[in-house]
Amino acid sequence: MDSRPSLSSEGKIFHIPDTLEKWPWPARISPHIDVVKADLAALMKGYPKLEPKALKMLAYADSELFTCCVYPGLNEAQLGVVIAFCPLGWLVDEAVEELLDPRGTAAVPNIIMDVLRDPFKDRPLEEHPVGEIARQWWLRVVKEMTPVAVKRLSDATEKWLLFNTLQTKLSLSCVDETIEDYLERRNIDVCMLVCMVFAEMGDADIPQEVWEHTTLETVRSLMCNIILLDNDMFSYNKEQARGDYHNSLHIMMRDQHLDLDGAFRWAVERHWALQEEYLKTLAKMPSWGLEIDSKVDRYIGGLGRIISGNITYSVLCRRYADGREMIGPHNNRVFELLPSYKPV
Repeated sequence: MDSRPSLSSEGKIFHIPDTLEKWPWPARISPHIDVVKADLAALMKGYPKLEPKALKMLAYADSELFTCCVYPGLNEAQLGVVIAFCPLGWLVDEAVEELLDPRGTAAVPNIIMDVLRDPFKDRPLEEHPVGEIARQWWLRVVKEMTPVAVKRLSDATEKWLLFNTLQTKLSLSCVDETIEDYLERRNIDVCMLVCMVFAEMGDADIPQEVWEHTTLETVRSLMCNIILLDNDMFSYNKEQARGDYHNSLHIMMRDQHLDLDGAFRWAVERHWALQEEYLKTLAKMPSWGLEIDSKVDRYIGGLGRIISGNITYSVLCRRYADGREMIGPHNNRVFELLPSYKPV
């Protein structure tokens, strides 16, 4: 069976293949999904009023599906930490044009980092809604996670917010990047720095010297690149339709003069190469003794299921396929190419 991405002869239908056919960590969905969905609904009722556009975006994000696909092994309280982050994550990632105020100050990231420094402080009534959304999330974080994990999560959140500020500046200035620049810059994107800390929940803290070991750092970097390619393949259709060209497929088509079929083929082949490097890197993992090794093994398993769970989420969610461009059942992964964006 040919697993390469393909376009119809008219060039309007394309298929995203299964890139994880031999992945050691198969996807599964948490049995707590109904509880998580109800938890999210309760959270949303307590948030400050959001604009209709933001509410629609959050509804189509299917956050309970993301949470339960990506973290199938967490208990209900731990899943509560993740689901409380999701609205904040989607709002920051999808509404990048609002991240900078007219003076170029990173207003929204500054609000969020202020919350992380003191989540018990009431937020100003006139503040952007992300302030209270972040506060509700961080109250759960400090309750459910260890002080070491809280510090790691705070550091990861700050780096992620700094990236999104940079992403906004690049979008506004229409900077053309090479594929190497793009992949290097986005190695801290897709909330993965935050999501990887969530994978440690449920275990006592991995020692800092182990957490920062070169082998684990390499594993996390490869994981980010794998998920970046998956997200770029699933998000390309909607992004090109709205004129958002910060996507590896677009860059390869522009720089290497590829058609869409060729760009997808490049992404899949690179994905397979990254998987191979990922598994080879894991084989070189040093030993720190039975107790620490068991923690690292569980953490690695959590990372592996983030990768497979993200694919399951991408196939099933409405964020990438809301019925307008999906052809047939979701698991067919067949999409109709939306009309390309044309500037007025």
